[in-house]
Amino acid sequence: MSDRAAAEAAVLWPKLFRRLISYFAAFPNVRLAAFAAWLRADLITRDDPFLLPDADPPNPPHTRPAGPPARCDLGAEYVFRGAFIARAGYVVDGFAHQRRWSAGLGYVNAQFGLDFAYGHTAGYHHVSQLWSLGLRLFF
Repeated sequence: MSDRAAAEAAVLWPKLFRRLISYFAAFPNVRLAAFAAWLRADLITRDDPFLLPDADPPNPPHTRPAGPPARCDLGAEYVFRGAFIARAGYVVDGFAHQRRWSAGLGYVNAQFGLDFAYGHTAGYHHVSQLWSLGLRLFF
């Protein structure tokens, strides 16, 4: 690929196309000789993320949106007979691109607490489950 016209005629990934158009606008007569160096020179505005084979991964804070991430938590806990606990919760985490829900049962008295819980996470790239058993001793 030698210039903007060749980039426009080729079938390319949209990210690569945007970068090539910007590159050829800045260096119209250089071809692709300096493309990798140009990408690495400014990881803040030219990376979203685009990993080059011999480069370090970009610094994640530069690829995050500005401002606080959107996150919403909702949960409920019910205690019955003064010792048995049932709880449930749901989280929508816009920053981590995940939705998590959990449920648990527990028992607590003056000497110890026992807690059993299940959690389920669904994100854009993975789904995970977590089972946990907790024991708390009070001295």
